[in-house]
Amino acid sequence: EDEACYGLFDNITDPSSIACLERAKTQYHFDFNQYRTQLDFYGRVRMINWIRRAIRSQSQSISDIITAIPSLISTEFQTNNELLIPVIPSD
Repeated sequence: EDEACYGLFDNITDPSSIACLERAKTQYHFDFNQYRTQLDFYGRVRMINWIRRAIRSQSQSISDIITAIPSLISTEFQTNNELLIPVIPSD
């Protein structure tokens, strides 16, 4: 059973994580699954939390956030353990 999932780039709650990632792909042109082979589980968690922090700070546009992600694959998403702390407590 999949639980409801907060959207990566907005405040919409999707019925499942699969629906959340599919909506991110169709609505924001962000394909989370393209990074599955580059990041382990913890790297993917770091990426999600980094996205959530960037969205909450409102210092960058969604497009700029998505554009920045590839450059962070081998740095922030591999080593920054602060990004393992969920932005959303139940996440």
